[in-house]
Amino acid sequence: MDEQKEEQKLVVDMMTEGYLSSFRQIEKVLGRFSTTFGIGWSGLSILNQLATNPNVNVSDMAAKNHVTKGAIFYSSF
Repeated sequence: MDEQKEEQKLVVDMMTEGYLSSFRQIEKVLGRFSTTFGIGWSGLSILNQLATNPNVNVSDMAAKNHVTKGAIFYSSF
């Protein structure tokens, strides 16, 4: 393998590990919130969407999240 390809592989490996490490940290934090409040990631996402746009309606949220209106209602509890 030539030097440039080795450097490219090293950069890709470093970026991949950094991304995975960051994602694992996010996953831990969300997991703690999920445990504390008794809701999953989708519920946290729905609550965040409501918090950032209190005027949104259930139909719009269902369409945006590619789920049924019932799933939006259920996720918020």
